[in-house]
Amino acid sequence: MPAQVLAGFVDAFTRDRASGWAASKTNPDEVLDISIFVDDRKIAQIACNLPREDLANAGEFGDGARAFVHRFDPPLPAEGTTRVTIVHSRTGLPLNGGDVRFVGGKVQPVEPPVALAEDEPRLLAPPSDPRGLFDWLGLYDEPGGLAQVLSRLEFGGERPERMHYAVFGAHPATVEQVLRWGSYYARDHLHELLLSEAFQTGLIPLFLRAFPEKRRLIFVHIPKCAGTDLTFHFRARHPSLEYSLTDPNWTSKPAMLRRIARVVAHVHTADSIFVHGHINLADHIAADIIRPTDRIFTVIRDPLAAAISQINYILTRFEQDMAAGQLRPDTREWSQIMDLGAAPERMSNAFVRRVTRAALRDATLTVPNALCRWLGAGGAQRVVERLASYDVEITDVERYNAWLRAAWEIDAATRWNESKKFISIQDLATDDLAHLNEITRDDQRLYRTVERILTAGDKLSLSGEDLRGVSVA
Repeated sequence: MPAQVLAGFVDAFTRDRASGWAASKTNPDEVLDISIFVDDRKIAQIACNLPREDLANAGEFGDGARAFVHRFDPPLPAEGTTRVTIVHSRTGLPLNGGDVRFVGGKVQPVEPPVALAEDEPRLLAPPSDPRGLFDWLGLYDEPGGLAQVLSRLEFGGERPERMHYAVFGAHPATVEQVLRWGSYYARDHLHELLLSEAFQTGLIPLFLRAFPEKRRLIFVHIPKCAGTDLTFHFRARHPSLEYSLTDPNWTSKPAMLRRIARVVAHVHTADSIFVHGHINLADHIAADIIRPTDRIFTVIRDPLAAAISQINYILTRFEQDMAAGQLRPDTREWSQIMDLGAAPERMSNAFVRRVTRAALRDATLTVPNALCRWLGAGGAQRVVERLASYDVEITDVERYNAWLRAAWEIDAATRWNESKKFISIQDLATDDLAHLNEITRDDQRLYRTVERILTAGDKLSLSGEDLRGVSVA
């Protein structure tokens, strides 16, 4: 069946409505569907069947009933930037004038993407499984957006179940939701799936399962334990997946797709994939992504020193924001959590003492037994058993640089994200120190156990086998 030649134009765009027409030059009597997306979210699918006198008089498109009108409910925002794209449902290509941004309520056309090279394939088979999906997403280019790369797929009667399997590697529980529009367009369905919360939050396991031949380097990053430094060195050497990619509050959908494209560009020539970020070991286990052939590792620190480092980090951020004359969202949130009121214009000893005392007593800022929490168990003994069971390699910050050299051939003496030292353990009041000891009791037992075995064996790190059968004192 020869490809159809489609035409169409958006005549009017306002915050309240869009109108225009779409028709087939190849089959003038056919009524076409258009799909409307607002910030990449499909909000409507419309049959272009309203009469238009000018189209009827032109004589090119049957009886001329090829127009559409869509009313935005609610109207598009008057503030900020909103992208609206109106495409031919069959091809995914925008109508003329159908890709715009509303900036402060005013319409600005979106620049069309750079044309493909003459020898670059324009029509590609749609993905049939997650491996094919990620390989295809390697074509993603921000200026053209997701719509452009979707327009290069040539669909031929795909069912909703196949599109769901291509994204998630599993059969859907139901397809009723995607059929709510009426006629089914696999391209629009794939668009919706890729921008779904389920795809973003499940991105890391999905990607890893798509490339099962790649070894997984899984770093359990415990806050204030040299994790930012380690991540800096590993990201320079391995394609990497970071936890923040899976959080819509931290990573927008376009940024997520850009990152996927960059990872895909390097993954085929790499033997490993680096997984990092503040992900609890228990979450890795629940996602079933740890295999005996992978390498899982973590860095720990004296629990008292880690708590002091966290408070110094908070104070450092406050000092930076005071110098800038404005609190950023996280420091503003900390100020509210600690009930600090208006921040002073400069750091003072009284402010340092007040923040220290308040931060120590807030479980969201100074997490009780943080080592045990991030290593996924409720107590020191259970943590040791879990590390042994999943063969998690563990070192401490004192041995960290030597371990990097010996285990990974990385010669570094850096300390990324190091905070200014406002306080030390010696500066704590007696009741503050007593409270800190109380909320780190299990962590201290775990830390002493690891240190004892490291020292006794003159080791830079411990493997799961080193911890098998160990009793925590």
